[in-house]
Amino acid sequence: MTYLAILCLIIGITFICIELFVPGFGFFGIAGGILTAISVILTIIYIPFGFFVVLAETAIIVSIGFFAIKYIRNHQLYGKLILDETLEYEKKEYCNLENLIGKEGKAKTALKPFGSVDFNGVSIDVYADGEFINTDEMVKVTKLYNNKLYVKKVV
Repeated sequence: MTYLAILCLIIGITFICIELFVPGFGFFGIAGGILTAISVILTIIYIPFGFFVVLAETAIIVSIGFFAIKYIRNHQLYGKLILDETLEYEKKEYCNLENLIGKEGKAKTALKPFGSVDFNGVSIDVYADGEFINTDEMVKVTKLYNNKLYVKKVV
């Protein structure tokens, strides 16, 4: 049972590390967590002083993770793994959406039903009110509901 507990721990931690670097649906993270939990249970049940062994394993894993994070932050890996830039959103003149009711603009994207419309150089996300609207068609804001602008095609 000792070898099984060690094997479950190694595979579990490997799966958790794979989950950190491989995009997916969480299979490796869930499987790694389950295998690590099985390893902890087997260690506590079948190894003498198993609880203390689990505490030592936890301390070692946490300290390795801590130093790995410090290493990643101090080297160029940090910028490759973590987004450190923020997106700035300019509202310009249209901070009050009620001012847009009745204004006309040009669809920058197809509205099916959601898309973007250009109002005098300011791009705002809107919803089509009923019909499909193609790119570059002129639209008019008809209403503001739940803080969302609805537009219709200008005929």
